[in-house]
Amino acid sequence: MSLSALIAHAWLAKELLNHFLPQCCGAVWGAWFRADKVLREGMYLCNAYNREERVVCAGYDNGDIKLFDLKTMSLRWETNIKNGVCSVEFDRKDVNMNKLVATSLEGKFHVFDMRTQHPTKGFASVSEKVQKSTIWQVRHLPQNRDVFMTSGGAGSLHLWKYEYPAQRLKKDSEGAEMGVAGSVSLLQNVTLSTQPISSLDWSPDKKGLCVCGAFDQTLRVLIVTKLNKMEASDYTNPEEYPTEIHDYLATFEQCLGSVEEMLKAMMLVSRSDVQKLEPLEQAKLDLVSVYTLNSLFWVYLTVQGVNPKEHPVKQELERVKTYMNKVKEIAEKKKASKLDKGAASRFVRNALWEPSTESEKKNKGPGKGKKRKMD
Repeated sequence: MSLSALIAHAWLAKELLNHFLPQCCGAVWGAWFRADKVLREGMYLCNAYNREERVVCAGYDNGDIKLFDLKTMSLRWETNIKNGVCSVEFDRKDVNMNKLVATSLEGKFHVFDMRTQHPTKGFASVSEKVQKSTIWQVRHLPQNRDVFMTSGGAGSLHLWKYEYPAQRLKKDSEGAEMGVAGSVSLLQNVTLSTQPISSLDWSPDKKGLCVCGAFDQTLRVLIVTKLNKMEASDYTNPEEYPTEIHDYLATFEQCLGSVEEMLKAMMLVSRSDVQKLEPLEQAKLDLVSVYTLNSLFWVYLTVQGVNPKEHPVKQELERVKTYMNKVKEIAEKKKASKLDKGAASRFVRNALWEPSTESEKKNKGPGKGKKRKMD
């Protein structure tokens, strides 16, 4: 048994024990021996989305591809691509099963749509012939899982892009759901060595940075450029992000729509119409416009991964808020009720006691004095 197969067996044993330990030991070890018999000399990959979906995919030198369900301890699906399997990889591990790419010895790879499984036909797939030599590895771009690269036995690398169909699901004549495969297009290719490139991987942090190793005992570090120039639709496939954040994204989109409508209304107001307003109203409109633009720039920095709290836009927003508070104080002062000095004087004068004559002042107490009539 090869070292890679031994490591894979140890890993599979750990997974089985973690998930099926509550069951009897006989069932666990029985499953282990069955797995040992089936997975001999295979290549392995795990898709661990959550506890509801724990599967292992294995490819074999006879062309078999098998999907094992660790939860039910059973074979979920199998197929044969007619040539020895060299590499298999899911496009993502943090979402429900979406796509699986398998490469073969005869220079051909297959892309399976893993979202819908037909009871008899299994998963829909599309294949592409690259070259006559072996395709040793396939790796998906972490920042865009519709883009993947294959390494070949002729020392070449090929960059591919998967295009989703208009509808990923349809029903057969019996009403059973079945998947619909998309298409694959070649973006770029390059030959780096006269020897096979046997290993390949992308950087999870730097988009386009990758490393590969070849039989000529050379390690090469590469940069793939122009990945940012792809259309936005390449990154917005609704199947490609965790469903837990769908509500947040929907709310965010709704808020952006409201802001867009407000900006359209503001842009329709001409400068001559603004000058007809009172100075205080002009100040309010200008401050709202400046605050909106800076807030949108704050959002832009956030989605680009830049901390806006460490950017000068924070000081600009605070400065605008200061002037907005000043305008608010002025507006409140204008709304405050004004004091009528004349009416106040009459009210105070009429409320005071005043004697009628000098004699009455001497003979009568203060309580019997004459009061003035109210105006």
